[in-house]
Amino acid sequence: MNPIDTSHLRLVIAAQCPKLSQTAEGLLSYNIWQETDSDVLYLALAANDGGGYFSNELIPLSHIMACLAILQTKKQAFPAVRLRSAFQGKSANNASFLAAVLRHQQVLLPNADKNKLHDVSADIATWPIRLMQGGKSGFCAQGEQKATSTTKTVKTRQKTVPTPMSKVGNETNQPDFSDQDDVVIGAVEIESEVGDESHS
Repeated sequence: MNPIDTSHLRLVIAAQCPKLSQTAEGLLSYNIWQETDSDVLYLALAANDGGGYFSNELIPLSHIMACLAILQTKKQAFPAVRLRSAFQGKSANNASFLAAVLRHQQVLLPNADKNKLHDVSADIATWPIRLMQGGKSGFCAQGEQKATSTTKTVKTRQKTVPTPMSKVGNETNQPDFSDQDDVVIGAVEIESEVGDESHS
């Protein structure tokens, strides 16, 4: 996987959230970034505990907002697959994973009649403002944590020892279709996507 260049960005939120399906294993990790010299925000999927592909890219919040604005004008509940246009990558899990993140951010709400469908929150326009205010104040919503260094230094009487970074295990990732109704059949994987190429 090619790492995302975030040298020009400030990490606003690092968070984990459940997937859409109650039977799906593991949590999704995601980050929200802000340009250091402007109010431009980005969202990026960071990790999937349960395995499965997703596109490793920075998604401008403006793209997500534009996609949601179109869906909101239709005044109809919609499946997660409608969010795939927010990505450049074509991984089949992108849309359902993004929908899970947006539900966690309370930007999307479960439809009252069909839980697998989504409604856009009425206060969607304030989402970027809330993110920036939360980042500046250090406030973190449930399931979120402030950005921290990936290494810590533990002081002892004799010497200073860096705590080792977590290692990623060499496990085989299976495609994780956490919302089967939203799977894009025949989606093409690209080089920048995250995941193991082993399938059952």
